[in-house]
Amino acid sequence: MRMTILVAALWAFLVPSVGQQARAAADQPVSGQFTLTRQSDDQWRAHYCFDEKILAFKFDRPMTGDMRQNYWSAAVRDFVLAVNGADGTAEISRVDGAAFSCFELKVKTYTQMPEKNYYAFSTFSDGGVSLFTGYFMGVVQTTTDWYDTQLSASYVPRSGGHMYTRISENLVHQHVYFGPQVATELADGLVIVDPAMPALASDGILKTLSAVNSQLSRVFGADAVGRVSVYMAAGELDAFDGYSQKGGALQDQILFTLKGRGGAQLAERQPTYYPKLAGHELIHILQQRVWPMLGNDRPWVHEGSADALAFEVMRLGGIYTPEKYASVWQQVAGRCAADLAKSSVHDGPVRGNFKIVYTCGALINQLSGGLVDPTDPGRGVMKLWQQMAAWPDADRATDKSEQLFFKTLEHMGAPKAKVEKLRAFLTLKPEDPKAAVAALRQAVLG
Repeated sequence: MRMTILVAALWAFLVPSVGQQARAAADQPVSGQFTLTRQSDDQWRAHYCFDEKILAFKFDRPMTGDMRQNYWSAAVRDFVLAVNGADGTAEISRVDGAAFSCFELKVKTYTQMPEKNYYAFSTFSDGGVSLFTGYFMGVVQTTTDWYDTQLSASYVPRSGGHMYTRISENLVHQHVYFGPQVATELADGLVIVDPAMPALASDGILKTLSAVNSQLSRVFGADAVGRVSVYMAAGELDAFDGYSQKGGALQDQILFTLKGRGGAQLAERQPTYYPKLAGHELIHILQQRVWPMLGNDRPWVHEGSADALAFEVMRLGGIYTPEKYASVWQQVAGRCAADLAKSSVHDGPVRGNFKIVYTCGALINQLSGGLVDPTDPGRGVMKLWQQMAAWPDADRATDKSEQLFFKTLEHMGAPKAKVEKLRAFLTLKPEDPKAAVAALRQAVLG
């Protein structure tokens, strides 16, 4: 078994509020208190109390696998947890349909890899656990309508244990660490590293975070990224012979989860693999700060651009040699062609071909960089994203990031006909993908 999966920051979301006639304060979410208690290695209690009566609570973040079916249950018999098998969302209500103010869930640690989403739980070899709170968030039904929630929070570790997170007083989208470790404070943030994490992997990540942060600060401003909490989990290194690597970035947080006995060999065989992964995730934090809805419309703008920018900061930081830098871009073109045989870039996410948003998305960035700076396309990529960051707030907050990308390219003087070639490529599924990639390069850069 061999899997190499990068999941960057998939945007944390809430179901938007609907029109509210029944509530006096129509624009206000339902408030209350959330308490999450770690009872044992793999047993948790999630307690909810609201400041008004509700009829149901819906956990609205989709989840692949059987987490909510087999690892969650109502803690009291008066309640039932109904799971939507199609997307893994769930709804809890009283069996008799009556209104209520409080309920409680029994939760077991669930470590299976979700599709295009964050791990619910990532275990550490010393008994620590990092969990993602997004699966515990949702909306409430108070009459016939559904409303957002705004909950204060308490995170309760076991006796003698520690807890770290970004915001401890509210239920927001974030990673929360429970475990025995005391975090290590670094100049750029705090770090919790699994003792079982291969040294080549953890050292590569930590050294790269500092180098990349320095480069991003130089290009995008002194506070481009800021302090970041980094959790590295490796509690399932003996799970199988291959490896599975996943990185996820949330606001000011990065989680790396390494599984399988092949992870250490990967670090030895490809010493720049984990550094590039760290760079990619740190760039996602920059993206979240500067372009709040980047990639909501087309994920290639989010993921492919993070890869392209990561390649460039790897070069600028001296982590990539000139030969390695040239090699990774050559690989991008080949992998884009291979992924293009399965679907177009636009259709990739819905056709199970999510890798294409990384590979062909990075290629689109490189070719765009060549239009901006023909002598150094990589430097052109950085110039393009500097201009992307220079737009007014209203432009950068758009949910039409693909449109903003090409608007920026034309604003910087790229010929409209060549921009249209790039745009058309995103909907293409050619009979000969290699020829199509070569033709695109020729048409754009000549």
